[in-house]
Amino acid sequence: MPVQGPRGRAANDGGRLTRWLSAAVAVQAVALCVLGLRIWPGEAPASDYVTLSQPSTLPSGAVVRLVPEERVDMGRLRQMLAHHGLRIVGADEDASSLLLAPAMPAASGASLPAHALVQQLRAEPGVLLAEPVGSAVAER
Repeated sequence: MPVQGPRGRAANDGGRLTRWLSAAVAVQAVALCVLGLRIWPGEAPASDYVTLSQPSTLPSGAVVRLVPEERVDMGRLRQMLAHHGLRIVGADEDASSLLLAPAMPAASGASLPAHALVQQLRAEPGVLLAEPVGSAVAER
């Protein structure tokens, strides 16, 4: 039963306001649940990137990953690779990271072990990174 008088109108409006606020909260809760279910990760999305250590991306024969300094020109790089008996078998998009393999794969058994080759490459001027990759990592 509604309350009569000047205070009655405010009390009656408060009841309607409370119902509307309750309904608004319920609608917001449902909306949040729907949004939460839509963005909930069901499966891990396929990655759009690869890491330098992923063995599945390595070409066959690759034993060393080399990152030369930017100032190293192609002539110096060729000279260094020829000196160590290596060839380029892979690179990233901007050729800042190179995958190297023995120049003579048949004679690779007679060449240096990968860890010794990596140590020699690290001593060369202009080399930022030299690391064994693939099957060469297991030789350590």
